[in-house]
Amino acid sequence: MATTKNFSIQGSMDVAFFGLETNQLEAYLEDCLTTNVELTAEKVYVLGKGGSIIKGYSHSRRIPVTIKQGYPTAEILAIQSGQDVVIGENTNVMKFERLTVNSDTATTNYIALGDVGQEIGSIWTMSGKSFDTKLEQAGTVAPGKFSYTSGTRLLTFNTGELAENTVIMVAYRYTADATAETFKFDTDVFSKAYKVVMTGIAVDNCTDKAYKAQLIFRKMDVEDGFTIALDDTGDPCVIDMNLNAASSCESNTLMEWVIFDEDLAV
Repeated sequence: MATTKNFSIQGSMDVAFFGLETNQLEAYLEDCLTTNVELTAEKVYVLGKGGSIIKGYSHSRRIPVTIKQGYPTAEILAIQSGQDVVIGENTNVMKFERLTVNSDTATTNYIALGDVGQEIGSIWTMSGKSFDTKLEQAGTVAPGKFSYTSGTRLLTFNTGELAENTVIMVAYRYTADATAETFKFDTDVFSKAYKVVMTGIAVDNCTDKAYKAQLIFRKMDVEDGFTIALDDTGDPCVIDMNLNAASSCESNTLMEWVIFDEDLAV
């Protein structure tokens, strides 16, 4: 069958990322909302009388790509942070609890972490959703002071200082278990470059036959910035990515756009 010369493309593409050193697949995005590719170049002109154009010279070919993924994935966050995801306990996570005081005590739901006598630091009594009175942690219970025993998770207050059923706000560090995923964004670690292949479908406008369409970038630099937009009444969080085609050591070609009949592939 002859190659199509008249085709249409619609819909976002799937995007695959390969390590430049290993050429191994590191991430594959199948639920992209948009995959926008822009081909640009600068052009300067020799001008003649009356500002008429005599000759144009092109330079600075660029291909910026923007991707919106429908949801975060571990692999894509690792690419954007420049670091592998860490699976394991994390002791930096915070717990925020509203507890009720009974008989001058309350119990945290988890073990508060930190130096002995400083695990919680302070608590607030609550008036509705507002903070009211602040109490400080101490080794010995006293007016305005409470103690905390991590072994029993028990908060103890000065006798009679807090009325029964007083609501308090407590904040403390606790331990996320061994299945926790941690993505680190450090000041001195940035995203890297990858080989990127974008795959979609091209349809022959005359025969309606579907062809495979691929954009192949031998090297793409991943920008470090992205936005996480969260809104109670808005759409779910999407992850945006900005990439720029870069010259590779193997070729001057920034991008190949290939339309082919996969039924004839060997």
